[in-house]
Amino acid sequence: MAGRPRAGKLKNVISALCHARISHACQTVLLRIEGGGLFAATILAYWESHASWILFAALLLAPDLSSAGYAAGVKMGAAVYNLVHTLTGPLILLVYGLVAAHFSLVPYARVWALLGAHANK
Repeated sequence: MAGRPRAGKLKNVISALCHARISHACQTVLLRIEGGGLFAATILAYWESHASWILFAALLLAPDLSSAGYAAGVKMGAAVYNLVHTLTGPLILLVYGLVAAHFSLVPYARVWALLGAHANK
């Protein structure tokens, strides 16, 4: 069992990461890893849905239209932009699509979820 780390060692490492002040650079790396994982998972899920890749490209660019909210002012623009670039909306849409059996909404939720990965970079 020389190749397996002891549970105590792993626990100490996790504890040190959770309780220590993590540097800004380390936080940035962790956020990029999280965003990359989310990006890969949503691309794979979209591929598995066999939805149109043309739809994918159009939907991927569409949320950047939320920056038009800045025409109503800086505060309103920032609020609209940040609202669109979170995971809350796509998760609600995904759950609704699955529970209500509106499966045509699922690809939209998956592409929208990519924005969560985009926002974490």
